[in-house]
Amino acid sequence: MFWQVGSSATLGTNTVLVGSILALISDTVTTGTSVAGRVFAVTGGVTLDFNAIKAPAGARGDVDGDGKADVVWRPSNGIWFIIPSSSPNTSILQQWGTSGDIPVPGDYDGDGKTDFAVSRPSSGTWSIIPSSNPGAPIVQQWGTSGDIPVLGDLRWRWEDGFRCLSALPREARRLVSAQFP
Repeated sequence: MFWQVGSSATLGTNTVLVGSILALISDTVTTGTSVAGRVFAVTGGVTLDFNAIKAPAGARGDVDGDGKADVVWRPSNGIWFIIPSSSPNTSILQQWGTSGDIPVPGDYDGDGKTDFAVSRPSSGTWSIIPSSNPGAPIVQQWGTSGDIPVLGDLRWRWEDGFRCLSALPREARRLVSAQFP
């Protein structure tokens, strides 16, 4: 479940939320609140106060689908370091990206596993290795030079998509998005 709020959102003391919130301005998560999902704010911040936030299955950085992050990305050379939590004696190195790229890992193919992905702000190009078909990388032009990539599922399907915040002046910024084919 994904809740889209036109201004700001506040979750009261000891609230239990299963799902995610995308607020235009800000989110406040008060004491004792438990969230099984994600909390996003587009233009402002997210304030947390002694909360439990648990990522859903297929959480960002989860390459083996067990709900635990397994990935570190080195921005200087674009190498991804993976130690799958389901197989901690195995390590994987994956070259994907280069200096200046922004890592945008997510579940772009909906299989519950994180796909290696980078956004290149200088050209607005996204490059993805889908975990369901790693032999067929996807390169997608989305946005323009200087746009800011935005991560998350905005269509309530627990899948990520291409989206970026326009590099226009702050008062004219807009969120543009497209779902993975």
